[in-house]
Order: sequence, then structure tokens, then C-alpha cells
Amino acid sequence: MITMTDDDQSNMSAGRREREAMYPDQGYILVRIDYNSPPGDALEKVATYESLDEIGSIPSDTDWEGYVVYDSEGNAYSNEDL
Repeated sequence: MITMTDDDQSNMSAGRREREAMYPDQGYILVRIDYNSPPGDALEKVATYESLDEIGSIPSDTDWEGYVVYDSEGNAYSNEDL
């Protein structure tokens, strides 16, 4: 059985707060995820869009970073969704 430590729970909370802070009030936002940064410091806003059709495609993930699109309700979109 795997149990979570206080540090694990704290990192999850920091990551959740950071992600929720990225959600746009309206439209969509492209976010870069830095896999080498700790939760709470890993996300960076790249661009904003009014519709998914405007986006076309997002950059491919690498070993060091990934990309995701969020909407105002917290839904996440990948290239497969676009």
C-alpha cells in the first residue's frame, strides 16, 4: 500500500493551485509545463485564444517540457482534442 506523505500532499496542493490560477476567465490558454520545476512553479502562460479552432496544434512534449490548453472551466486539451 502506498501512503502519501505531508510533502506529497503539499506538492499536490501547490500544483492544483497553480493550475487553477492558469484558467482563463473566458476562452482558452496554452500553458507550458516545465517538468524540472516543482509543483507551484512549473506552469507558464504561452498564449491565449478565443476558440479552440484558433489554436491549430500545440508543441509536442519533450523530456523537459509539455504543453496543455486549459479553458475557463478547467478542462484540459491536448493535440488529440484539437
